[in-house]
Amino acid sequence: MFIPSKFNYLYVSNNKTLIYNSLSKILLITDKDDSDVRKYENISADTRIRKFLLDHHFLVHSDIDENAVAKLYRMEEVMKNDLQVMILPTSACNFQCVYCYETMKSFHMNKETQNRVKMFFNREVRYHRLVHVEWFGGEPLVQKELVYDLSESIISTCQRYGKPYRASITTNGYLLDIATFQRLLGYHVYTYCITLDGPSAVHDKLRPQKDGKGSFHKIIQNLLDIKNKIISHYFTIVLRINVTKDLLECFEDFLEFLRYHFDDDPRFTFMFRIVGDYGGDRIAEIRSHLLDTVDVVYDQLLRSKITLDYRAHYALLSNSVCSAAKRHAYTLYMDGSIYKCNSLVGDEKGYIGSLGQHGELIIDEGLLSRWIATNCNNDQKKCVDCKFAPSCNNCPAKEHVMNGERPCIYTENRLDKLLELLTRGLEKRQYGFVYKLDKGEIISC
Repeated sequence: MFIPSKFNYLYVSNNKTLIYNSLSKILLITDKDDSDVRKYENISADTRIRKFLLDHHFLVHSDIDENAVAKLYRMEEVMKNDLQVMILPTSACNFQCVYCYETMKSFHMNKETQNRVKMFFNREVRYHRLVHVEWFGGEPLVQKELVYDLSESIISTCQRYGKPYRASITTNGYLLDIATFQRLLGYHVYTYCITLDGPSAVHDKLRPQKDGKGSFHKIIQNLLDIKNKIISHYFTIVLRINVTKDLLECFEDFLEFLRYHFDDDPRFTFMFRIVGDYGGDRIAEIRSHLLDTVDVVYDQLLRSKITLDYRAHYALLSNSVCSAAKRHAYTLYMDGSIYKCNSLVGDEKGYIGSLGQHGELIIDEGLLSRWIATNCNNDQKKCVDCKFAPSCNNCPAKEHVMNGERPCIYTENRLDKLLELLTRGLEKRQYGFVYKLDKGEIISC
């Protein structure tokens, strides 16, 4: 006997029902009157549809312990044998963002530490299924040559052991000229996260250069050069839009700007987040301009007639295990110290060890285990009973900072809005995680 999964989340929108299964991370769109998956539980029902529903956990056997299955999936993800390393080659930055929480002085990774990083990969790569490196900072492109040198060494090591390698970078985009972008592509950097805070009048006030000059127009020119001059489609640029009350005043015009310049290129996707108060000396200047909740942003996006590519929001919905909670994920700081979360670099709460003189991992297993256990032991009653539990990121950094309190990221109201956003524009673009049940057929959207 089959029954609907406890992890099916239903949201009725206009004449359709959206069913999101938080275990399989699949979104199914049906007619409003065709949303009861129990109708496919009988052996006489369409076997292809029922197979889809079973394969993606919309239907489950009545005697299955779904919480145990969800825990198994989570543990497998936590213990996956992929080497994920965030490298911070510098704490320097060419910007002076008003809301930046980093207070460390500007330093770069020295030659001795670079050699230890190279030896670390030479020691570790052979034991892992694949290698993923994320470049972070500061602004990593302040130290381009360092990024290039380490990339060449890591790629060479991966090739020697026959291990797949790819990389990503979080950059403010100002130094990402066409030559730099082409060089990074050659080093397998295929994902780019770049922040915009609105049109130039808003962005330049919040994200000025060190000398106080604006940065918006140079970033946009770099992005347009990449769009128009790079033929390769094997990369993704995530434009993260940080929203304050100032941007809300010109929100629709800025959406139109983004649509006009980038929405016709599937290599660009958009993520909208609010600016948070993460501390620092300058945040007081704009504290009154901060928004209390991202729901206001979702409301604006849903009211707008402009539909962008919101694939990036799916990563927030489906990334069930934060990289900080994964067994083989590390953040390497420029002095060779090792942390589990980039937001806690320099904070003893995030420190777990260091690289030895020969690149060996010197890890305090007691400190490491606290991060791993955070995602393996999700037994709070509010989480056990939650339909969204298998997709919940369970931010371990917040638990460390908040003394074990597990914050809820998605309320039902917020989840409704996010699902609605993800179904917008399906006639214009394809998403591999959305399907339609239409006239007895399963259709990939």
